[in-house]
Amino acid sequence: MSSAASDPDAVLSRLEAAVDLLATRVQTAREALDAAAHAPEAAGPSRDEIIALADRLEATLARLRLAAEDTVSEE
Repeated sequence: MSSAASDPDAVLSRLEAAVDLLATRVQTAREALDAAAHAPEAAGPSRDEIIALADRLEATLARLRLAAEDTVSEE
């Protein structure tokens, strides 16, 4: 295992960067959804279904961040 992979600060930093990237993508998806919802030809999954999925992803991201912090603090 490389020293970067075993360094808790590096691991936490990489995990936080991944979570931040996913959070940005969730926001982008919400903005796209909002724009599509106002288009007259909107079709596909309902706005509520997509928002529910985005909410689940945000909750997962929060749990991932906490798990990463706990993992690093235990080492």
